[in-house]
Amino acid sequence: MQRHAYRLHSGSLSYLNLIEEPLPGPGPGEVTIAVKAIGLNFADIFAIWGLYSATPEGDFVPGLEYAGVVARVGEGVTHLRE
Repeated sequence: MQRHAYRLHSGSLSYLNLIEEPLPGPGPGEVTIAVKAIGLNFADIFAIWGLYSATPEGDFVPGLEYAGVVARVGEGVTHLRE
């Protein structure tokens, strides 16, 4: 499975890049979500500009909130289905 995401290094929107990369399958007790929408909030904007205290080091995918559907389930997941 491939994923498309906007990855950036904080400091400027000029560092924003659309990437396509392999997405590993879910591990035991995990699920993979096919994201349909995200909420871009002030924490995301501050992280993009490098002003948020919890901004990840290096490259990151912005978006703290999302909505989607279960695309794959890992071993042992019984309460959700694809």
